[in-house]
Amino acid sequence: MSQPYIHRPPLYRFLRNIIDVPLEKTILDCGAGGKVPPLALFQSYGFKTTGIDISEEQIKRANEYCKKNNVDLNIQYGDMTKIPFEDESFSYVYSTGSIFHLTKKDSGIAIQEMLRVLKKGGYLYVDFLNTDDGEYGKGEAVDPINSPGEFHQKERGNEVLHSYYEDNEADRYFNGVLIELKNKNNMEILHEGTVHQLSFIEYIIKKI
Repeated sequence: MSQPYIHRPPLYRFLRNIIDVPLEKTILDCGAGGKVPPLALFQSYGFKTTGIDISEEQIKRANEYCKKNNVDLNIQYGDMTKIPFEDESFSYVYSTGSIFHLTKKDSGIAIQEMLRVLKKGGYLYVDFLNTDDGEYGKGEAVDPINSPGEFHQKERGNEVLHSYYEDNEADRYFNGVLIELKNKNNMEILHEGTVHQLSFIEYIIKKI
């Protein structure tokens, strides 16, 4: 299979960090569905891929990609707050563009689940929306007193939860592990004639 084009550049950084790690090349994507599944990138570098997604529509899109490109990325239905695999099943786990659709409470549960299925010495990548993002504060606040930073916002015509984090807020999810990289990304993108200000914080975590 030729190398796919993935529209999530931070994953190339994660790939660069793990490509030479002397662990079995097993990787799990939490939130794996979509028109161009990021797992295709890792499979093209020899990884044994597995993905879960809670959206049947996104899984359908991923399967259409797999059929068109004659690949099997092993993407199935699954909830990242209840990952359907045994402890220490994967050398690498990641979630990109997905976890901030959970409440902050459920995000903490999802991170613990990702760490549970991650092997010791393995690596986790995850990114969170930052409060500098241009969409922060828009929509209907869920509970501004008890759950600040959570909003119901329009996305493709639907009401979708978005959780936004202060610069150091997500650090609390990573007690007992090693934060190998923490990076704040601010960028502008042009979509359908409108410039959007994006801001997110990414982590690469090593389980020790």
